[in-house]
Amino acid sequence: MDAPLEGVNMLLESLGPQLQTVEFGNYIRFLTAPNYLKTWLQGCPSVRELNYYIFTTAPLDLDLETTYPSIVSIGIHMMVLSLACQMVLGQVQDEWEHLEQHFHVFTSGMFPHLRRVRIFGTLKRVFLDRRFPGLYERFSSQGCTLEIVDKCGLVSVYHSNYSL
Repeated sequence: MDAPLEGVNMLLESLGPQLQTVEFGNYIRFLTAPNYLKTWLQGCPSVRELNYYIFTTAPLDLDLETTYPSIVSIGIHMMVLSLACQMVLGQVQDEWEHLEQHFHVFTSGMFPHLRRVRIFGTLKRVFLDRRFPGLYERFSSQGCTLEIVDKCGLVSVYHSNYSL
């Protein structure tokens, strides 16, 4: 989906149970539309794979009462922040806070069968940051692989000795 839809509930009622993959485009309104991910995940009970642009999508609210057991793979696109996204997020230094909100939800138990997180596009400053190995450890301890997909489509499995 390229942009948030106004009549999404009607669409989800008719097609939601059939969908196996949901992907959101790189559109800033996904960042300003709270609970949009939740609406889709609840409306698509069989979806196995979720893909979205992490810097233009609002993270799910942490709700330990809610789980999405059908999700086994999440793909996140890490494009460089546009000026508009930087303004919505606050400042570039909030980039890590935004990332950690998403990753915290992924490892909170809301996705009990999550086995793979694919990161499309490499932002060296993210992977080289001292906080990134800790994120990796949270995924690894839950049996989830962290894959990095470069611009040519080559996949590398992240591990503690990973180098770009």
